[in-house]
Amino acid sequence: MPGPADVWWDDLRQEAELPPAPPPARRKAPLVAGALAAVALSGGLAWWFASPSEPSFQNQIEVRPPPAPIRLAGPTADAEQVRRAYEEFGLVYANSGPEGLARFAESCAQSLRGDPRILDFCLAFDLFTGAVRDEPAGKSGARRLAMVQAALPDADPDARIAEVQRLMRDVTGIAPAAETTPAAQAAGPPAPAAPSDASAPPRPAPARKAASPCRGLPTADRLVCQSPTLKVQDRRMKAAYERALAAGADPLAIDRGQAEWRAQREAAGSRAELADLYARRVRELNAAAEAARTTPPT
Repeated sequence: MPGPADVWWDDLRQEAELPPAPPPARRKAPLVAGALAAVALSGGLAWWFASPSEPSFQNQIEVRPPPAPIRLAGPTADAEQVRRAYEEFGLVYANSGPEGLARFAESCAQSLRGDPRILDFCLAFDLFTGAVRDEPAGKSGARRLAMVQAALPDADPDARIAEVQRLMRDVTGIAPAAETTPAAQAAGPPAPAAPSDASAPPRPAPARKAASPCRGLPTADRLVCQSPTLKVQDRRMKAAYERALAAGADPLAIDRGQAEWRAQREAAGSRAELADLYARRVRELNAAAEAARTTPPT
């Protein structure tokens, strides 16, 4: 309903013969803009909820896992590895003979390529194996040289081999046979010793070593007494003998076979021959024990 001001304004316009004032226009632009903004907002929310949970951008920085640590053998030879190699050598030799030793040494060399930390174990086992297998010294020396170079590229192979041999002496009490490595072969023969000074005082005579407990024994017993490896095999043979009897094997057959084996043992003249005899007897006794366990009682 128009107010007094509106009537007054209309009267003036009529007096001036002007057309009536148009009604005030509504501001449609803000309303249209607000509607468009609401539609855009609702569409954006719908797209956000319908899109996968992954963000619309990706981190361009590639995250790489940390590099695996480089595994190398220790800087000094490990006495525990040498001791374990000696024990494993006795087990393999007693059960599989020289052929089994060769297979185990090759397997150990292959494992060494993946884990250089077992260098001293494989090196000691190879040296122990070389004491009972006929192999050219140049071939075995080159193989051990390659083992050390692969596991310790910056080390002196001859020094590492000598260190392992020293630990072998500590473990077994017997020094392994000296071998000429490829590096020593390339160096040539040693220089002759300088002539002694005639004026130098005479050296005192070396003290006499105590008599060996193995002296005076029969050949087979003396060889066993002097060889820690054969001592291990002798203990294993006796343990296999006891197991066979405990399993119920015929004691007469066991003792008859033992007597025949002992006669062959007394006739043996080398460590390699004795090692083969021990390995064979252990296999026979283990087979007798297994047969007694699996055969039903009558």
